[in-house]
Amino acid sequence: MISLTSSFLNRKQPIQPYGNTMKISNQSKANRKQPVTAPTGFQKILVAIDFSEHSKKALLQALSLAQEYDASLCLVHVVEPASFINDLSNVAIAKPNTEVAAEAKSSLVTWAEANIPASIPVSFEVRIGKPFNEISLLAGKLKADLIVIATHGYTGLKHVMLGGTAERVVRHAPCPVLVIR
Repeated sequence: MISLTSSFLNRKQPIQPYGNTMKISNQSKANRKQPVTAPTGFQKILVAIDFSEHSKKALLQALSLAQEYDASLCLVHVVEPASFINDLSNVAIAKPNTEVAAEAKSSLVTWAEANIPASIPVSFEVRIGKPFNEISLLAGKLKADLIVIATHGYTGLKHVMLGGTAERVVRHAPCPVLVIR
């Protein structure tokens, strides 16, 4: 058993394992890992929009951040692919994905015109796929500094059945995520 005296514990040099004993490293301060610092601002903010009241709150929060940091916004809506029953791919149950995507892009433009001042640069993206995946991929592609997304706050069975897109985005995103409830 190793007994450590208080003078040994007060050493400023890092202790590293060395076999069954401990070795004190003479590593210089320059070679030590530097602490991670938080970003000082945002340049590109990606805002996930599903046209709910919750996502309108997320848009307003993103708008506030964009004004404060002089950032641009990218509004994204993801269309989940239409389902087909029993592999009857020739019989569509819903509108074609491309038609839904075109309507979504038109709605994004309308939302932007109604809520975002002309002084803030805005772009629009409509993707087809799994929302959490498409949002994360787009954030990486755009090199977004922040993703702003709303959560509906479902718990229990509703969370399991309706999913947790915001939670999945947090897990897969390449940048910080601000979740608005």
